[in-house]
Amino acid sequence: MSVDLEKAQARREAEFQKHLVLAVEGARNLRARLAREYPSETRNVRSAQALDKLRLALEALPRSHSDLKTLRWQQLAAPKGVLALAEAQTEFISRYGFEVAEDGNPESFLRGLYKAIEDDARSE
Repeated sequence: MSVDLEKAQARREAEFQKHLVLAVEGARNLRARLAREYPSETRNVRSAQALDKLRLALEALPRSHSDLKTLRWQQLAAPKGVLALAEAQTEFISRYGFEVAEDGNPESFLRGLYKAIEDDARSE
């Protein structure tokens, strides 16, 4: 592979990771706002904290991580297109740490996201 192609691939991988981190950060901000608006709903606090841990872990994850690369290839090969994939991703991230306590583990998150996207693709 030429140096230019390697640089382009590295740039695309960095952009993919950045967009994923931004999606998690956006969900975290929403959960934090909802926690302030509805203080009796403790699941919002739990979710915001889990999403914050996850955001930091995803930022620290090397772009060469196999689960991150697998998810990116899934995006590229999405039969229903990137929009359908984005919808499944948004739904999965928005529930992170809300229904069930999560620890911010990036590997289990990426694998769960991959499965959620696959399940969504099969259901339609």
